[in-house]
Amino acid sequence: MSQRAAEMVQYLARQRPRKLFNVLNKLEGHGVGRKVTRTIWRQEEAGPDPVAPCYWTITRVKPDQSLRKGDVWGVLTWRGNSKVQEKKIRSYLKEQWKLLPKDL
Repeated sequence: MSQRAAEMVQYLARQRPRKLFNVLNKLEGHGVGRKVTRTIWRQEEAGPDPVAPCYWTITRVKPDQSLRKGDVWGVLTWRGNSKVQEKKIRSYLKEQWKLLPKDL
């Protein structure tokens, strides 16, 4: 495992998984431009290339008045391959989301 991958694993291990809106609400602009990942993807990344990252890059956020839910859109990067099209993110209410560092 590369040093960069080892640093990423340590960074994610220190965070507690939360709902997506709990992660994004504390960020400027509701996290537009930031990257988030789901904890269950760590097991799936252990496939053929365990270093290839899986994450969403947030492009739009439309929260409801309570700021606990709403709609979130992003671009998916799966095993290092970015999709071209923006998609609505599902499973945002599951407590499986972690914020990735800005320099990823």
